[in-house]
Amino acid sequence: MSRNPSPEIGNLAMSNRSDEEYARQLLEAHLRRHRDSSAICRFNEPDPPDLVCHVGGFSWAVEVTQVHQRFVESGKAVPHKARTARLERFGKMLEQELGPSLKMRYVLYLEGPLSTGCWRTWQRTISDGVRSYIHSGATKRMEFSGASIWAFPGEGRVSLMLGIPFDSTTPDGAMNQDIAANLSAMFSHALSDKARKLEYVAGFDAIALVLVNTYPLADDIAYVRSCLAAVVQSDPRLSIFDRIYFASNNVIHLIHPHAE
Repeated sequence: MSRNPSPEIGNLAMSNRSDEEYARQLLEAHLRRHRDSSAICRFNEPDPPDLVCHVGGFSWAVEVTQVHQRFVESGKAVPHKARTARLERFGKMLEQELGPSLKMRYVLYLEGPLSTGCWRTWQRTISDGVRSYIHSGATKRMEFSGASIWAFPGEGRVSLMLGIPFDSTTPDGAMNQDIAANLSAMFSHALSDKARKLEYVAGFDAIALVLVNTYPLADDIAYVRSCLAAVVQSDPRLSIFDRIYFASNNVIHLIHPHAE
């Protein structure tokens, strides 16, 4: 049965809806190339959904959301506050250990997921590297096992950053398990949140989701598709989405199902 609302439901958006505008432009161009040359996507008020697209005589409710790197430890996503608190404790430990040696402000970038194994490696190896760098008086970025450090003028302290390095791939070029865990965690969070939001949306022929990527390592679309497929299959509630798109680097991909 058609659930087609009036075309007048699509209203122009406020200028601050940058993610929605980015997704709207990419999705509309994609639909015109692959489904309907006259497809049109408009902002919707009130949301949900964020957008309404008219495609080949059908109306789609389209929700847009950013996906961010999420950290996983022992198979479970670690909340932002817990991650931040652990980083702060690690920085304080280094500051107390190095004390008067801190003549500048130092940025310590830790490479890897927020996992127990990585913390053990960092705590075992990084203190020696940091101590050596600080005593040398160097300021240029220096890399050592599991981390890198650089300095600039400022109060004597250590600021920590955390991420996964761009070369975190297996020898055959596939993404490693750490990145797979992060992809699965960020998809699971985003899809579950939007499924709840769209649960009572009615009056449309299809429901679609556009994931706006902010995670630099999610550039292997075949791998992204496989991670997303596992997430969708694991939770029946996610069957609400007829199509899921992935917008990254000014290109949009259909990642569920695999073909228009």
